Parts: sequence; structure tokens; C-alpha cells
Amino acid sequence: MKRVGNLNPKQNNFMRHGKKIPLAEARKNIRKFVDDEVKRSGKHESDLVVGHRIGLTLMKKFMEDIEELRANHVEIDSVRIYYAKSNRLTVNDEYDVVMVPVLSNGSDYYHVYDKPGSTRVAAAASVAALTSSTATSSVIGSSTPCPNVCSITTANVVSAIGATP
Repeated sequence: MKRVGNLNPKQNNFMRHGKKIPLAEARKNIRKFVDDEVKRSGKHESDLVVGHRIGLTLMKKFMEDIEELRANHVEIDSVRIYYAKSNRLTVNDEYDVVMVPVLSNGSDYYHVYDKPGSTRVAAAASVAALTSSTATSSVIGSSTPCPNVCSITTANVVSAIGATP
């Protein structure tokens, strides 16, 4: 296998862009995040955004869109999750995440973020996607923040916004 920098794929420190972890490790990592955020922000734990809920139908469509791109020889090998802020039904500028497909060269397929000091020009696919009416089908955002809001059922959300399921 190809050696990447000082990371050896035959060792445990190889960057896999994620992996399954044991439940105990997940709990420990989340607890550390919460404890650090309480100290850093001075907020009570119940006022922190600790996670985000995203519907399975949306995730399935997102993955289908990625598989369609891959079938057309677009070398997508991962997903990048950006931290963001979005307006919600009752809260402005609430923490959110934005998910975009990532090419095997490490670039976002859809250009959604300009790094400070970057003179990067969006890839042709990203430019085309930005003008496409279907561009939003392969970018996910407007997640439901947890705790508090993410425990609301779909029926309650539909009722709150006056929509029909």
C-alpha cells in the first residue's frame, strides 16, 4: 500500500476518514467534548448543541447522489462535515453541520468553503453545480440540533410548521 506522509496504512494511526468505534469510546469522546465546552463557554450543559439529527431518507438520497457521481467516474471517496450556523424555526444562528462529498484528492466536490488566505478557484463541477437547480441534492444542511430540538418527533415538527407529512 502507498505510504502517505508519516502515516503507515499497516499501522493503527493510518487516516481512514472515520471508523466504527465502540460505544464506550463514543460516550467518553462526547462526554469530553461536553465537559470542555461547558468550561470554555460557561454555558450549562443543557444549553449546548452536542449533536445533530439528520433524517435517514435524506441520508439515503445523499448517498444515492454520491453513488450516481461515482458511477460516472467521479472519484468521491468520503464526506466532509463542516460546522455551520443556520436559522431555525424559533432560533437564529443555531449550530448546524453541512455535509459535502469529497474527491479522492481531498477537494470538496461542491465548493462550499473558502479557507482563509486561499486563492482556490472552484472546480468546474462545483461551478456547474452552483448554477444547477439540483445542486442542493448532494449537499446536506439544516440538521436538527441536539439536545432539546432533536428529540422532537417528526409529527410534532410537521404540526409546529403547519405542514402535512
